[in-house]
Amino acid sequence: MSWRVVGWSLVVWAFSAGGAAPGAPPPIFAPVPDGSGAFFTATPAIRARFQLGGVELLRQDSLLRLEFPGARPAALEGERELVGRVNFLLGDDPGAWRTGLPTYAAIRYRALYPGIDLVYAVEGAHLKSEFVVAPGADPAAIRFRWRGARSVRLEEGALVAATDAGELRERPPVLYQIVDGLRREVPGEFRLSEDGEVGFLVGPYDRELVLHIDPEIDFSTFLGGSSIDYAAALAVDPAGRVLVAGWTDSANFPVVNPFRGRGGG
Repeated sequence: MSWRVVGWSLVVWAFSAGGAAPGAPPPIFAPVPDGSGAFFTATPAIRARFQLGGVELLRQDSLLRLEFPGARPAALEGERELVGRVNFLLGDDPGAWRTGLPTYAAIRYRALYPGIDLVYAVEGAHLKSEFVVAPGADPAAIRFRWRGARSVRLEEGALVAATDAGELRERPPVLYQIVDGLRREVPGEFRLSEDGEVGFLVGPYDRELVLHIDPEIDFSTFLGGSSIDYAAALAVDPAGRVLVAGWTDSANFPVVNPFRGRGGG
């Protein structure tokens, strides 16, 4: 059991976290205990809150909001319920505490657009989204917009939103269908309009079968100071944290509890 401040609430994770790094909560989605029907999750990179009106992503003190113009989702639901439970211990009144709330491996915006669902899951350190387009539905109906970004651009097929805490990157989408039990790739890419609205350009596909549109959200940031910095080695731990070994001449290099807080011979 471990304590974590997860965006909006203090919670206790009560889990047998098989495969998770020591001290790190497993990647789950849990309901927000305010009666709104919202969910939240956390990865080593970001914290996210999901509600019918959109998605909020928090990285350090930088808040991004993902909006879906014209969307009218019928429901926001948890999927693949897990054995773990989450407890919200808010304030000094035990009567106001919420305990034993269910957790899920994914959530689904049902009928975000006509015939189109949006599913979120966490894989490793990454928040993964997938649009599921039913037979006969039109993928051109999918539209979204990042609010709070300093800029949004396309870069080698990826969608990049610049923030004060680094760059949020949605990798080039993978589009596919299941045909006779086999996965068949479908050509497609992001479409970015001049006003910042994002959609998808989709190549030929079988409109009588389900179409999956599968981007992945990642967050990058800049590490360094105002002088010379050198990274000799990089590694990623099981929780998705990046470990850097090297040296720096920067007096303002960002550190927390350093072995040596200032330069020395």
